[in-house]
Amino acid sequence: MEKRDYYPILESILFTMGKSVEIKTLAEALKLTQEEIKQILQDMAKEYSEKQRGIQLVFLEDSVQLCTKPQYYEYLIRIASRPQKQVLSDSVLETLSIVAYKQPVTRGEIERIRGVKSDHAIAKLMDYDLIEEIGRLDAPGRPVLFATTEEFLRCFGVSSVAELPQAAPEQIMEEFKKDYLDRKEPMHFRKCRITDTETADGEFATLVKLTYTDHGIEKYFDGIGNGPIDAVQRGLEEALGIQIKVLDYTEHALASGSGAQAASYIHLVDQSTGKATYGVGISSNITRASIRGIFSAVNRLFY
Repeated sequence: MEKRDYYPILESILFTMGKSVEIKTLAEALKLTQEEIKQILQDMAKEYSEKQRGIQLVFLEDSVQLCTKPQYYEYLIRIASRPQKQVLSDSVLETLSIVAYKQPVTRGEIERIRGVKSDHAIAKLMDYDLIEEIGRLDAPGRPVLFATTEEFLRCFGVSSVAELPQAAPEQIMEEFKKDYLDRKEPMHFRKCRITDTETADGEFATLVKLTYTDHGIEKYFDGIGNGPIDAVQRGLEEALGIQIKVLDYTEHALASGSGAQAASYIHLVDQSTGKATYGVGISSNITRASIRGIFSAVNRLFY
């Protein structure tokens, strides 16, 4: 058979199915290789786009679907029922973006990044068929793993999650500066002197002398602990009369035109209330970035 002889066969299959069909399934049905099927489908898609046709082929990961062209939607709804518009709140969109870029991801990881419980947002996204359960993580408790669906690809007009916009390291750094460093917050980290010392019982510890501004007034505190992060945490607790705990933190090196930069994500909890939040810091090195992250989180918790 000639290549064009397969066009009506594939068109009839896709029209009848009414949903996406795996390319592997089409190849088996027509006794062709997957590469041959892909080439035929791409030729069909080109023909649909060049000619005045009301249909198009939409590629979704390893599947393909026959759909109407969006420019004819207004005529279609005159006969068919208008679909209910799904309005996503900021919290639901934030959760969806985490799943899209971190998938597969657990509920715990989503909540760690957002700093709040996300049961409602996850349930909404599953109701809208934008995310789904794809398995369980091989870890204690075997938490459920979430990923985006084909419906997500359709809604966002991409054929694969690989086509989602990827922010360059420089862009990430600028967003961190804008969102966490340049905004008006009452407390700002200024400088820190870190030294290793030996305690009375012969153990080694880290001593920090940190300068910061509180509502524009320059202040400082001393802290001693098991490493710079612990020392800063203890010093802040004494200076502000609070009880906090660093649950975890991650660090990243970001390349930029002016040299290496470091970013740190801090997950912090107020032990007196149980309220948790996060902070992000960026600086010339990991230690300073982590300290900025702690101050960012403290501002979120107490101001």
